[in-house]
Amino acid sequence: MDVVASLESVGILGMIAAFWIPELSNYAAALFILLMAGAIHAHLFRAKHKPVMAINALLMLVLSVILIVM
Repeated sequence: MDVVASLESVGILGMIAAFWIPELSNYAAALFILLMAGAIHAHLFRAKHKPVMAINALLMLVLSVILIVM
C-alpha cells in the first residue's frame, strides 16, 4: 500500500508540475493508467468484488487515456 500511495503522490506532483512543464502530463497520465489497471485487477480478480466496485477506477482509467490522446 505504501508503494501505491507513493506512486499516486508522484502522479499528483507530475500533474501539478505539468502546469509549467506540459510534457509531464503524459508521463503522469501513463502512471495513472498503470495504477488504475492494477486497481481494476485488484477489485475484480484479487478481492472478487462486484464489478460496480471498480467503476471509479475504470472512470479514472478512461480519463487518463483521454488525457494522453489529447
